[in-house]
Amino acid sequence: MFSNDTQHELQLRRISSGGDTVDMERGTSFSGSFREVSQSEFDELRETEDTFDEEEQQRQQRLQKEKKLNFCKVLLLLFIQGAMFIPLQTGLLITLRFSFGNYIRGWWGWFMMQILSFFICLILFMPIIALVSGKLSLSSRRDGQAMDTLKFYLINLVVMNFLLSFAAPSESMFPTAMTSTKLTELPACQESLQEAKMFFRSMDERYHGDLIDFDVVNVVYGGLPKWLKWLGSDYSATAMVVDNTVHYYKNECPSTVTLVHELWHVWQVQDGEMFEEGGVGFWKWLLQQMNERSGMYTYEIKGDGTQNNPWSRFRQFNWEQQATIVEDAYWRWKGTAWGCDDDDRTDTLTYPCELQDPYRIIHQALY
Repeated sequence: MFSNDTQHELQLRRISSGGDTVDMERGTSFSGSFREVSQSEFDELRETEDTFDEEEQQRQQRLQKEKKLNFCKVLLLLFIQGAMFIPLQTGLLITLRFSFGNYIRGWWGWFMMQILSFFICLILFMPIIALVSGKLSLSSRRDGQAMDTLKFYLINLVVMNFLLSFAAPSESMFPTAMTSTKLTELPACQESLQEAKMFFRSMDERYHGDLIDFDVVNVVYGGLPKWLKWLGSDYSATAMVVDNTVHYYKNECPSTVTLVHELWHVWQVQDGEMFEEGGVGFWKWLLQQMNERSGMYTYEIKGDGTQNNPWSRFRQFNWEQQATIVEDAYWRWKGTAWGCDDDDRTDTLTYPCELQDPYRIIHQALY
């Protein structure tokens, strides 16, 4: 029994008329009008408290299950990303990049095409993603769906740029120093690059035009050539050009003739030659690299090798044949014919120098 005027320092539970309960912490001073709590009311209060504890325990168990389920969903989404989504998106990304290469270049072009390819693949994979997320039908939680899509995109953005930092570090949003080393600062590379510049500038003077913008050219140790060589792949390449960057497979400067060859690929990018056939041109080049790699670099005095077209124009040669012709022009500029005037030439140290004047056929293409 509690007195009306006595202050108590007890933990009490007051039952309001609405049935709600209010906990009073032990040690809290209060005064007021209280009545005697009957045993039945006390038992009812204990029963209500036990029910509340059970509901709270069930709620905690549901939260644990939801966390585990969400973790499994994340793992499944990552599997979809790695096993199905990323390969398809990579192929689509490259196709779009070569299709729009004349309009959007550099890392910004890769970033824009990554967004476009992501949402195209997202539409294609939507049923699978919806199945994983348990949302086969339209859900009222549109804000939740938008958040899931945003999370999926951010994961995709990180994964794609991580892969790009290894394949073509100059085009990744990640710092290039993570996976590549700049070679243009090496003294030996500066000499080779300077000689290559002199050769191309001699062509500029001969034909009165600027062939290559060297201010944006970079030479780095990294990219696919580095990792393919490290893995011992049969399709390893000495060097590769992406946009204005030459990626080399060794942590040393390429030879001058290699630089000349690769710098012509830079010209093909800057001129737009490499993007004329869009994505089809790239996939055709890749299939040739895999099936008839050696034949891609040789050319004959008949031009494209057919008797009906003995003097093919320069742009009718493939990308690698063009670069080989420019190599031969470099050797002639150096005063080394490499036996080009010898009909019985058996020299195999360089690619065939069938054209009597490589300058002439290059001039046909440029002016």
